[in-house]
Parts: sequence; C-alpha cells; structure tokens
Amino acid sequence: MAEWEVENSTNPKTGGAKSNLPKPVAGRSDINCTTNHGDCWTHRRHARRVYEISQTFESVFGQGSLNKRVRMVYASWTINMQEYYNNTLAWLAQEYGPAKNYVYAIAAAQYFGPHAQDAKGKQAQFNYSTATIPPVIQAFHDGADANQGMTDGFVSFAKSTGVKTAGYESGPGYAVGGEKPGSKGLNTMIMASRDAGMKGVIVYDIEQTCWRRGWDIYNYFGIEGPCSRYGCWGATEDWRDLNPGPPKLQAIYNVTGTDPTELGNWATSLQRERASAVVV
Repeated sequence: MAEWEVENSTNPKTGGAKSNLPKPVAGRSDINCTTNHGDCWTHRRHARRVYEISQTFESVFGQGSLNKRVRMVYASWTINMQEYYNNTLAWLAQEYGPAKNYVYAIAAAQYFGPHAQDAKGKQAQFNYSTATIPPVIQAFHDGADANQGMTDGFVSFAKSTGVKTAGYESGPGYAVGGEKPGSKGLNTMIMASRDAGMKGVIVYDIEQTCWRRGWDIYNYFGIEGPCSRYGCWGATEDWRDLNPGPPKLQAIYNVTGTDPTELGNWATSLQRERASAVVV
C-alpha cells in the first residue's frame, strides 16, 4: 500500500499567503478565485498537488492502483469547512473530474479535550491549575461530545463526495506550551494523562464520537512520547511500557482487539516474516 498526504497549505515552506514559494502563474485557474477568502488559491494549489501526485504514483504502480494500492489523502483544517474542503474540492472536480476517482479520503485533526481546538479553531476555557483529576477526565469526555457536530458534518460531506473520512491526527489534545514548567496546572495535566479514566474517554471518543457517526479512519497521535509542558501526546511514555501499558495504550488495545502479550511474542519471534531489502 502506498499512501501520500499533502497537508498544511499555509506553511511558509509548502504554501499559503505568506509562502516563500513561487505564486501560481497569472491566468491559471489556481489563482482566479471567485471567493473572498484570502487563502483560496493556496488551497487550490494544495488540492492540485494531491491530484498530480496521484497521477505520478499511478504511473508507477499501474492503471487501476488508485484508491486500492495507492491511497491519496487530502488533509486540511475544519476551521473553515466551506473554503478548505467544499469550495476547494468542488474546484478540483471541475478541473480534473470527480475527486473520488483519485482521492481515497479527506482528513482533519480529530483532537478532543478541554484545550483541543474545536471546529472553529477555538479552545475551551479550562484551568488545570484549579482542577482536580476527575473534572479533567470529565472535560475530555465533554470535549469528545463537543466534536460530534463537526464529525457529522464532515462525514456527510465525505459521503456526498464519494470519499472516506480520516483523522490524520486524533486523540486527547492539549494547548502546546499552555502550562508553565513547575506549575500545579502542568502537574495536574500530566497526572490526568496517566489516570485510569483516560482509557474510557479515548474509547468513547473513538467508538461514539467517530465510528458510531460513520467516521472511517482514526489515527492516534502519537504512540510513544513523554509528557511535558508541550502536552501528553504519547499513548505510552516509554517503548518498554507496553504490557499492560498505560491507560491510553490500553484504550487502543481495547478498540483494536490487540493482546499485548501476543503482540510482544510476535515482535520478538525470530520466525516471523520480515521485510527484505530490494536491490534495484
């Protein structure tokens, strides 16, 4: 399977109004936007690159490989669904035919929690420095509920376009750098991340906010990473802590039906099939 994601059209190195890359040639449909949104052409270029890359991969993997062996993912943000997805993919279809012919899925960041951005890019007001662990866990549960409207709209749009839905980054979200080193708020945030209650809210977000509402692909961010002032993103904080693993990792085991003991035995087995070097 070959997968390719073109993401973040507003990055200075990859696109956007402040990009240092050459702007589209005047007269091309990329720049002839009829909307008033300042990033219209950047998202069109972003989508056009998805199409162009799909054609490159199909030329290598063969006709009929798109949406099978080659799966293109168009990723953007839900802070402006109309411009970033609806208008952009409508333009793409006008230029190159239905997006479902060369785009496997559309993707968004599916974070949830008291400081995770909502569909409009706003963060809920929550004070870790005055909270105890139970209210933090409840705030993550409430954050999952708050995403349901966005999830419904995204799934509905994807179905009308004929593509699947994906969370290119999903899981408990945090305000990067939002808690000061040595503060009570940072300590509460880290302790809540390690609390047994996190297992239940992650399972709830995956099963109730996403899968129950027709969401297709949930990519958890990330599998391993230590807690810090920049957030508690890792399902485990150490690769050696896998069985039974911390609550976040246990949630992933739960929804995937994975037995960590069997997985560990497979990973260390000398008889298991391994990738082989290919000399071209």
